[in-house]
Amino acid sequence: MDYIWTLVSKKLANEASENELIELNNLLTQHPDIRKAVNLFFEWWNLSNREVDLNESRNAFSKIKKKLK
Repeated sequence: MDYIWTLVSKKLANEASENELIELNNLLTQHPDIRKAVNLFFEWWNLSNREVDLNESRNAFSKIKKKLK
C-alpha cells in the first residue's frame, strides 16, 4: 500500500512516468478499497489547488476523513 501512495505522490507532483501511471491504475483496479481513498484524496487535492473558501476546503477534508474510517 505504501508503494501506491508513493505513485500517487509522484502523480500529484507531475513526476510519474507513463509506466508508473499505468502501474498505479492497475494497482487501483486490483484494490478498489484503496482506489476509493485515492479518488477522495484527488478530489481534495484538486479542491485545495483552486481558490476556494477555507471553510469549503475544511469541510471537504472532513468528509474525506469520515469516508476513510
